[in-house]
Amino acid sequence: MTRFAIFLKSIQFEQLAPDIRKVYLFEREKEVITATGHELLTLYDLNYLLLWLLDKGLKQIYVNGIGKDIKEQIERIDILVNELNEIKDNPLLKTILWNE
Repeated sequence: MTRFAIFLKSIQFEQLAPDIRKVYLFEREKEVITATGHELLTLYDLNYLLLWLLDKGLKQIYVNGIGKDIKEQIERIDILVNELNEIKDNPLLKTILWNE
């Protein structure tokens, strides 16, 4: 089983105040999505984000506009970071995500 998350909004920490992101969570066994859900995540800082990703047991995330430093930190904890455009060709995910 592989868990992954999709952020529809970029992740940057230049803001002075915490920012909230809607994150879609998925579980996949082979090529079948077995579970879905979403959460509202408050991005306080990079450490909070890293702990949240680890706590969710995620193996990869999809996001556009992620800062280079943030991407490197996430990859250091063995979580793959992919561009959101990579999943737009998946009909199921496209239906779920782009009807929001």
